Amino acid sequence: MQAIILAGGMGTRLRPLTYTVPKPMLPVGGRPALAHIVESLAKAGCDEVIITTNYLAELIDAKLAMLGLPIPVHCVKEDKPLGTAGCIRNLHDRLHDEFIVVQGDAVSEIDYGAFLKSHRAKNADVSIAVMRVADTREFGIVALDDDSRILRFQEKPRPEEAFSNLANAGYYILKKEMFDNVTDGVPHDFGRQLFPALMASGAKFYAYEMTGHWVDIGRVGDYIEGNMHQIRGKAFVAPDVHIPDDTVLVPPYVIGAGTKIGAHCTLGPGVVIGSRCGVGDGSHISKAVIYDDVTIGAKARLSDCVIACKSRLGKDVTMESHSVVGEACDIGAGVEVAAHSRIGPITPVAAGTLVEGVVAPRLQKLNGLQRIVVAGPVMEKLMPDEREVYAVLAENGEMTARDIADLDTLPLLRVMTVLHALEKQELVLSTLDHPRRYALTREEQVLPRRILIVDDFADTRDLLRLIFGSQGHSLRLARDGIEAVEAVREEKFDAIIMDLEMPNLNGWDATRLIRAMINGRTTPIIIYTAYQTDDMEDKRRESGANEVISKAILPDAMLAHVTQFLKK
Repeated sequence: MQAIILAGGMGTRLRPLTYTVPKPMLPVGGRPALAHIVESLAKAGCDEVIITTNYLAELIDAKLAMLGLPIPVHCVKEDKPLGTAGCIRNLHDRLHDEFIVVQGDAVSEIDYGAFLKSHRAKNADVSIAVMRVADTREFGIVALDDDSRILRFQEKPRPEEAFSNLANAGYYILKKEMFDNVTDGVPHDFGRQLFPALMASGAKFYAYEMTGHWVDIGRVGDYIEGNMHQIRGKAFVAPDVHIPDDTVLVPPYVIGAGTKIGAHCTLGPGVVIGSRCGVGDGSHISKAVIYDDVTIGAKARLSDCVIACKSRLGKDVTMESHSVVGEACDIGAGVEVAAHSRIGPITPVAAGTLVEGVVAPRLQKLNGLQRIVVAGPVMEKLMPDEREVYAVLAENGEMTARDIADLDTLPLLRVMTVLHALEKQELVLSTLDHPRRYALTREEQVLPRRILIVDDFADTRDLLRLIFGSQGHSLRLARDGIEAVEAVREEKFDAIIMDLEMPNLNGWDATRLIRAMINGRTTPIIIYTAYQTDDMEDKRRESGANEVISKAILPDAMLAHVTQFLKK
């Protein structure tokens, strides 16, 4: 059996999640929705899958190989949107005489084997899986005779006007010849064009009534429901996850590898937490979908919500029903996210803010966000303004600062500042002529974007803030080891740069305490001393740091040293 999965939609109702991840690749129960579909097809005897893509097609294609799917899966990108039937006509030379069509954004318990058996028993030209619904306003409805042959269709009627409650579930089995009269390269839709034309020509349509769970994950509430159904009856914790004795887990739940759970937490019922996450002490989380690499501060209150990967929530954050945080957002301590509100992606929210509605990123154009995502891992740790300029260069190639500003990306002065920062990071290069033209370099390496600097001298803190801040990095300053420990308790840093000679709490005590905390276990710590000594390696081992350097050197030289260390 051959299957065609339609995965070209933009998923606009799931933004901001779908700004950076195509809807079929959104995780459901900790695994992309597309993987669940392919695995179900394989169990039913399917031996080949073709995925039709358009929006963020590169991401789907790139991630397929990482999923370990049991049967061959091939992506075919449309040069332009061709509709649900037009994209299949585009595959005409690759189609078998008979094949199944599956929507890439639905989670269901359909029995594909039984569906195919019914189709062949009826000798149907087209078979449509249907299911009974309580509200017909969101579905195409079918009328059947006693032999399950479809007599007519009705598109999204009000319940009082519907002639049945059997809804088209979006699963079809068709003969290849049904597409003979579809013009190649022209947009064509199943419901509006192909099916009415085939019905008028006398093609035999039959229905297969499916049972069990089915949900289109196209809305936030339905997406959360699909996750909760996928983990029903499960109580899974990855082997390397330690759960403190005073933390309560209420099934169902799934907790991924490398995640750190704090003390006095209550997780569940209904929690999906991805890999390499951190949950602070005293947090209460229920009916929540949390992607990989998310950090949640202490005493968080999260319910019926979604948090995308690489986002950071400070302590005492509250998220209410159907709220969403997009990818790589920084949510400050004490933020309250009201029901149905959405943040991101790549958006900071100041501590203590009440979010009601949509907080969009500075970069709001969809094609700009696509450029950022497709450009690769180099984009992940750039600041928002740097992302915009980098994305423009990625798409347009060599440009002057004035050319970039004329695209209304940023004001000219800001563009020039950002280009300077990107050039210092060796991410762009410039010509010597006037006006200078800028282009991306081949070697793209980026420093972490969130750094904690610890020093007891205000002048030194300010100097390091200027040096590292000029590179576009987000900084937090601490006066001593006590403040450093408190900072790490509240949030996760990409690197900690610490003076060894601090009052109140010395460097050895501070690093030991930081290493014992969820947010500090894997964070690189760089210790600097007042003078060059012969026992640097001994100091490194004693203090638990990753590197020890001298602060007697000039700050820009210190920046270069730190840059080289972190690049390793």
